[in-house]
Amino acid sequence: MYFRKCEIFHLESALHHINAEYKDNIIFQNKPEKTSHGIKATLRVRDSHAYGARTSWQGRHGPYASWEAHRDFIRALFKLVPNASVKTGMALYRGNEDFEAKFQETASKNVGSQIQPCTMPELSVYP
Repeated sequence: MYFRKCEIFHLESALHHINAEYKDNIIFQNKPEKTSHGIKATLRVRDSHAYGARTSWQGRHGPYASWEAHRDFIRALFKLVPNASVKTGMALYRGNEDFEAKFQETASKNVGSQIQPCTMPELSVYP
């Protein structure tokens, strides 16, 4: 994901905030870094079988953060910086209002195959 109109400490604060719910399972893959496109950061999980993780569409466990963890992280960021911008692989959100109006659409996008369709929320690992 790429973030604009915010700082790295905002991302770290948002991550800290959501980890109260996710029991410190959500982490950054690497330290967030500033690039010409904004701050680049990727969410991952410590434990691929714990709350906050998701599987691949084929059922494999990996270090993937769930759709819900991404949603909660972006919401926490927008509470800190309501006019930030977030670009994900599925959408571009320009501020909190835009995010709340659009994020639900990403839940219904097929991330599986044509033969075995599935959505991101269907892949989430729950406790």
